[in-house]
Amino acid sequence: MTWVEAVTKGLNPDVAPLVVALDPDRLLTEEAVQAAIRDRGYNVLELDDEMAFRLTFETTVRDHADQPLLVIHFGERREDVPFDLLMAATVVEPSLTSLFQNLSAPVIRAIERGDLPALFEAQQREKPSRMNDPETKKFILLHVYGLVPEVLRTPTDLLRELLRLHYGTRILPAALAAWLVERLKASTVLADWPLDDLFSDRQRFLTFLQDRWPGFLYRSANIPLPADVAALLPEVPFGHPDVRVTIDTLFVEGGLTPVPFGHADAITDDWVRAGITGGGGAAIGERLAKLLEILSGDVPPEDCRYRIWLSFAQRWAEASVLWHRLDASGQAELAPRYRALQAEVDRSFAAWLDRRYSGLHSQPPTPPVMLHHVPRAMARVLEDGKAGKVALVVVDGLALDQWLILRPSLTAQVPHIVIQDDAVFAWVPTLTSVSRQAVFSGKPPVQFGKHIGTTSREASQWAQFWADQGFTGRQVEYRKGLGDFGDLCTVEDLISLSQIRVLGLVVDKIDRIMHGMELGMSGMHSQVALWSETGYLSRLVATLVNGGFTIFLTSDHGNIEASGIGRPAEGSNAEERGERVRTYTTQVQRRQVKDTFPSAIEWPPIGLPADYLPLLATGREAFITPGKSVVGHGGASLEEVVVPLVKIERA
Repeated sequence: MTWVEAVTKGLNPDVAPLVVALDPDRLLTEEAVQAAIRDRGYNVLELDDEMAFRLTFETTVRDHADQPLLVIHFGERREDVPFDLLMAATVVEPSLTSLFQNLSAPVIRAIERGDLPALFEAQQREKPSRMNDPETKKFILLHVYGLVPEVLRTPTDLLRELLRLHYGTRILPAALAAWLVERLKASTVLADWPLDDLFSDRQRFLTFLQDRWPGFLYRSANIPLPADVAALLPEVPFGHPDVRVTIDTLFVEGGLTPVPFGHADAITDDWVRAGITGGGGAAIGERLAKLLEILSGDVPPEDCRYRIWLSFAQRWAEASVLWHRLDASGQAELAPRYRALQAEVDRSFAAWLDRRYSGLHSQPPTPPVMLHHVPRAMARVLEDGKAGKVALVVVDGLALDQWLILRPSLTAQVPHIVIQDDAVFAWVPTLTSVSRQAVFSGKPPVQFGKHIGTTSREASQWAQFWADQGFTGRQVEYRKGLGDFGDLCTVEDLISLSQIRVLGLVVDKIDRIMHGMELGMSGMHSQVALWSETGYLSRLVATLVNGGFTIFLTSDHGNIEASGIGRPAEGSNAEERGERVRTYTTQVQRRQVKDTFPSAIEWPPIGLPADYLPLLATGREAFITPGKSVVGHGGASLEEVVVPLVKIERA
């Protein structure tokens, strides 16, 4: 029996058209399972809040009464399900204890749902006898993550496995990392390695490598190390054949940053030069050429896990930054390769969205997958005591590639911070009124459908979310329209309030730059770089961190450069008239415009009100005058949908 077959047992629409699933372990949120459920024709609703459930049912399901319905309750008590629904439905109860009878359920609950299929396959193959907690941890480390404590005997062994782990898309859970580290601490050979920091935190691992790279350069050039460089122990075996290919790739992809080194001529190994700055446009072109080669063989397929696209989007953003740093001759040389890969990414991501997007919003909110999960992750940080105060900074319109432009200035101007980079999915259509409301309300758009076209209620939505978490009054504050130095006083006044615990801020400078942009994406990058040099974002971050806040920085949507295909002649029918999206209240209205623009996408109302029907411009097209171009948003490209999620703390 396969993983999907085991979890979806009992979900047969011919036999059970109405099913209630009691799913406290959230097994039905695993991506392959969600795809199988949709393939069987089920409409899926979550039963969390009964009033919200009834509203969604009335607005999105009742008109499709002939479609099979699966109602998922992430609890185990039948009495929490409405009685009328329970009496009419077939009830299924998938659980970790029934699927993994010989493994420790508390240990299994610590791993990501996306890793459960690999564990289930290993169980089917190995047929383990009953295991306690340590035995289960060892089994999972071996068969899911490929880690065996006994074979990590040398620094090279350790570095090779750390690179494999962090270069991939799997996250080693803290509980498993702690158990593994305790085994490794017995080794005197690894005594100088900060093992506690390296396994479960990718950013700390990359910082560890970055700090020790200059020492490797001096040793490679046979030059005595400066005292501050020599003091950084342990010595890292970057040059070992088992690891140097990955190190080279990390420099090309931007995971590691090249450093200046005045003795580059003394280094004979060509691969090392990827980690040394210099060379001007020729070096940028060479690096981009290598990156395009790597990415062209690594475009995710349409049935992959969502984390693979999040990871790829960050690498693709690095390619975009390099592309727009090239001069005209450099772009002319690489244009065929860059444009071909861009088109392939657009096609593959569109196919993946069609298959997997509808299951993203029901993923567990920690770590966040979609924007409306972010407040719940912030609440968890407060609940666990990992922070005393939290601030959400939404940089309106900030795409991943533009975050990569801002980041170096931020780290240089505020050296006493630690930045953890990640990414999340915005809501489609990628409009401020849809996606930004989702992040401040902590809800999918269908739950604020009556005012989906305006952001005027964000302050009350933000306050309501935190009131539900037990934070009220002046403990919670919200401000928008930020981005210029004059408003920093407002932020300083806010954080001076002794009772404040939660702060929500909207910085709209990037969005203003975008909507006034007439020089394409290259101009957009230049303007973002100029804004970063003013130091506004650095001052804002420093003010918050010095005030004791842990910062969650994100964006409501990204942006792309798109070319005009014409403006729809729709009269007053369109509710929203964006460059990349139009929205309508009826299928008839949308179909009339679709007939004129056959390439446009009739986006289904996934997580949206039933009468909110988007028509998206496809690819790199826009609903503007033919021959014109614009930097805009609203569509479903990778650059618009995957946005930064950055956690910033005091070092």
